[in-house]
This record gives sequence, structure tokens and C-alpha cells, in this order.
Amino acid sequence: RLNRDGSLAGSPEIKDPGVTGVTDSNRSQAAVFAERAIKAVRAAAPFNLPADYYDAWKIIDSVNFDRRLSQ
Repeated sequence: RLNRDGSLAGSPEIKDPGVTGVTDSNRSQAAVFAERAIKAVRAAAPFNLPADYYDAWKIIDSVNFDRRLSQ
């Protein structure tokens, strides 16, 4: 959730299913990945978004993070 000025209106949360692609070999890193995604959102705020469209962006319920530099 965002305030009209683009600042966070609360703490970002990881929704279920949360981190995808978890395997036995990387399971211990899933929580670290989620924590860093939240930290990245906090560091990027406040967001410079058009006030005229506040109703469209006040709740952002899906963001995908990909740590790879290329795909």
C-alpha cells in the first residue's frame, strides 16, 4: 500500500506462495531472498507516481523480483 505522495503506507509483505522455484538445495536462501526483496522496496520508496491515478496504484499487490542480470 502506498500513500498519495508515493511513500509506503506500511511494511511490504511477501504473499503466498511467496518465493517460487525453491528446491532442497536453495531452500535456506528463500527467506533471505524475500527479506532482500522487501528491503529493495523500502529503499526505492517514495515512488514518483502520477497523483491523478492514485486509485490505480495505491495498492500494488504483485511485484516480481529477479536477481539475474540477464535472462
